Amino acid sequence: MRLPGGMLWVAVWAVLASHVPAASAEVYSLTAAGLGGDADYDRRFAADAERIHGAMQGSASLLTGQGATRETILGELERWAASMTQDDQAIVVLIGHGSMASDDYRFNVAGPDLTGTDLAGALEALPAQRQVLVNTTSASGALLDRLAGRPGRVIITATKNGRELQATRFASHFASALRAPAADLDKDRRINAAEAFAFAERAVADYFEGEGLLATEHPRQLGDNPSGLILARLDEQESDAVAPELLARRETLNDQIRALRARRSQMDQAEYLQELQSLLISLSMVSEKIEAAGGGAQSDSGGRP
Repeated sequence: MRLPGGMLWVAVWAVLASHVPAASAEVYSLTAAGLGGDADYDRRFAADAERIHGAMQGSASLLTGQGATRETILGELERWAASMTQDDQAIVVLIGHGSMASDDYRFNVAGPDLTGTDLAGALEALPAQRQVLVNTTSASGALLDRLAGRPGRVIITATKNGRELQATRFASHFASALRAPAADLDKDRRINAAEAFAFAERAVADYFEGEGLLATEHPRQLGDNPSGLILARLDEQESDAVAPELLARRETLNDQIRALRARRSQMDQAEYLQELQSLLISLSMVSEKIEAAGGGAQSDSGGRP
């Protein structure tokens, strides 16, 4: 039985710093999904964008398909600049296809592409000191050196450079991270940029390893204090409609998976895999019931075998 991709991962990450924004600070977030080029990609990009947009905290904006253009994206950032203060936080997420042309990155949208030059100028014009750019497209790694370096800014990309041009899977796993208790490594019910990246990076690696494929994307993160940049809050995503016993069952299964992994070196490999599969299947079934009841947060998982 094949389990959901987001179920097969393990995050190994030490969160060394935390910064809580001032009470008066506001969070501005924009999620933009570009053109897919065909119906399947259009649906996938739009779905990933909806999931990320729905999980983001603060004043969230969503642009997709024909509505996501160079003009609308830059226009939204210009509006932010008019009301934003240096204590606020800016989050920009790009989903879709990216490319390189004339030594500049291009985000493929309806009409003229949004370029790396456009992004650099728009982000520099924002008063907010804390900024997160999450670019989940192909060739997104081309922006790393160009946009990283400003104090308070974090850059997350789906690829390590501008030469990785295959369509990426990073966006869907990043969307899962924003709703996954497993991504919340310091257990503060908040998902910061470092935690979301660690979750998605591991899930991408697990996918390629599980399929026996050569990885065509290598996510990267650069920037200042990603642990201090909060993207989503899990407490805001749980629904009152979810039965407490389901939530308790999920936590019990998570504890059992972690305990099993701790005993792995003392167990026969076949026995370990059989127990892990049984627990993951049970966890998947409970998680589906929670989601069906309206609980947004996805389950913790014990990681890959």
